[in-house]
Amino acid sequence: MSENFHIDLLDALSAFGAARGIKLDVVCKMAGLVGKFDTSGDDVYKLFCAREFKKIDEYCQSDVLNTYWLYLKYQLLQGKIALFEYADLLNIFLEKMPKDRDYSEVFSNALKANLAELG
Repeated sequence: MSENFHIDLLDALSAFGAARGIKLDVVCKMAGLVGKFDTSGDDVYKLFCAREFKKIDEYCQSDVLNTYWLYLKYQLLQGKIALFEYADLLNIFLEKMPKDRDYSEVFSNALKANLAELG
């Protein structure tokens, strides 16, 4: 199967079902990424009932950020991007990431730490 035009990242990382029950949070934390830091999918219904839509929105945004960063690491490990390209993309990620969200500081610190490790 070609990953040039489409990839289901969790399918690829679970060997297309060989590893069952794989979760984004677990994979992210294993890869040294933020993962879930204050809200999980189990909280969304309660947040909805409490009409805390901003919190749900930020939870979804942080999932997207985790997925993107995991995708970059996947591309690096697949040899599809070089280490310097990965670092450049992390710098762009850091620059473009919203600065006024509950997750902003957590992601910024983690991105800066990853960039420092890269030198």
